[in-house]
Amino acid sequence: MRTDCTNDNALDAFIARKAEIDAMLARLAALSDEHFGYAPDEINWTPRKTLAFDALI
Repeated sequence: MRTDCTNDNALDAFIARKAEIDAMLARLAALSDEHFGYAPDEINWTPRKTLAFDALI
């Protein structure tokens, strides 16, 4: 049994998944930089579900 092929497949899958995660993180960072579409001075407790504040309280 050759483990080279199996290891290569595992490495390829890992790299592909890591690239997906890196892309998600980049999108989140970009959204965060833009305050997730909200102007900072407009944030109040009325829309409590914004950014899942429910989980924090």
